[in-house]
Amino acid sequence: MGPTEKIVPKLFCVELADARRLNDVIPSLPRVSLERLEKKRFRTSSVLGEIVRLFMMDACGATYDVAEGEYGKPYNPARTDAAYNISHSGDLAVGALLVGAGEIGVDVEYVNRKKGERTKKLADRFFTESEARAIAGSDDAVRAFYVAWTRKEAYLKYRGTGFSRGAYDKDAQNHAGAVIKSTVIKDGHGVEYALSVAACDGSMEDFDIEKAEIKKVIL
Repeated sequence: MGPTEKIVPKLFCVELADARRLNDVIPSLPRVSLERLEKKRFRTSSVLGEIVRLFMMDACGATYDVAEGEYGKPYNPARTDAAYNISHSGDLAVGALLVGAGEIGVDVEYVNRKKGERTKKLADRFFTESEARAIAGSDDAVRAFYVAWTRKEAYLKYRGTGFSRGAYDKDAQNHAGAVIKSTVIKDGHGVEYALSVAACDGSMEDFDIEKAEIKKVIL
């Protein structure tokens, strides 16, 4: 790495455009991937996530090896300097890879406009009063909710705890120790997804997520 090269996250995405393609892709996956997927009954989301994982391992030159932290966050024990995280929603899986700059968390959520009332209830339950007011006052409250949700989820995944174990604590509300970048992306059908990435300050200060290259594969 050159002296002026910035250490920033790399993003990867797998989009399922045709479910029938999975039948062609699954047999070509490595045996270790198939063993993991068998335990998860080859759920579509798990297959997409596994493909993203393989792309990230290849990108950092790592052999395939998966271990899990205390709360289930995956890592590669052979490359502990290469932090990665995976999220999936709908027909999309997204991975974020960060080498040599600490931990990372990513979350992607389908912007489901049919659940407007439910998003309001969730905002009142999981967000601070100021966060809930900001969402309610937004020009697009549904989109604002999903962006806020992915920010909180990405931060908790960055910490390695996950949403169920840390949604209410003060650090999660303040995003202590991390920088979070968010955007809204669209799949090939124009469907919106909120996307957030959380990492330590130094690896995110020059990272423009709205202009970031997302290495994408469409199945």
